[in-house]
Amino acid sequence: MDIRNFMDAKRVGGYVTFGALALFGIISAVIVFFATGRRISNIDLTAVFATMLPFLTAAVAGFTWLGLTQETASEYPVSKKRAAWYAAGAGLIAFGLLTVPVVLFGRLEEGAQEALGAIPALNINGGGLEILGAISVLIPFVLPGIGILAFLGLTEKDRLKPWAKDFRDKAVKREMEMWNDPATATRFGMFSGAIWIFAAGVFILLGFLIGFKFSWLVFIFATAFQLLVQGVMSKPKNA
Repeated sequence: MDIRNFMDAKRVGGYVTFGALALFGIISAVIVFFATGRRISNIDLTAVFATMLPFLTAAVAGFTWLGLTQETASEYPVSKKRAAWYAAGAGLIAFGLLTVPVVLFGRLEEGAQEALGAIPALNINGGGLEILGAISVLIPFVLPGIGILAFLGLTEKDRLKPWAKDFRDKAVKREMEMWNDPATATRFGMFSGAIWIFAAGVFILLGFLIGFKFSWLVFIFATAFQLLVQGVMSKPKNA
C-alpha cells in the first residue's frame, strides 16, 4: 500500500538522513578495510566493525522509530513513546551484534593469534576463549533488546484500520471454511506427504549421483509444487 500520502517533509528527511548515516558507516568501513592492508592477515577487522558500529546502530534505531510511527493505508501508527522503546530494543540488538566481532577480533590480536587462522576451525586451544568472550557480549545487549521487543510485541494492540480488519476477517473465514472440510484437508495432507516423500527420495538419489552439494535444490522445487497444489485446492468451488 502506498504510504506517500501519509508522509510529510520531515519524515522523508528522517528516512533520507538515517539512510545516509547507514551508507556513510558502510563506506567508512570499506575505506578502513582497504586502508589497513592488501592481505587479509594485515586487515584490522576490529577497526572495520568498530567504524560501522555507531552509524548502523543509529540507523537501525532510527528506521525502527520512523517505520512504526508511520501511518499507512491499512494501519494506524504506534505511539511515539512506544515506538521509542521499539527503537531502543532494536538498537540494543544491533549494537550487541556489531560489538561481537569487535571484541572477537580485538582479543585475537591481543592474544597474538595468527590473524584469522584460528577462527574457521573454532579452535578451543587457540581461539576458544576469545570466542566465548565475544559471545558473552550478547548478554548485556542482545538479550535485553530481545526482551523489550518480545514484551512490546506480545502487548501490542491491533492497529489495523476498519477496512483492513474486515478484509482480514473475511479472508480467515474463507480459509477456515475451506480447510475445515475433511475431504479437502485429507487430500491436501496426502498430496503434501507424497510431495515430501518423493523430494526426500530424489534428494538422497541425486546426492549419491551428483553430490549433496547440489541435490538440496530439490526441496526448493518441492516447496514451490506444494504451494501450487495449495493454490489449486484453495480455489473456490464455485469459481
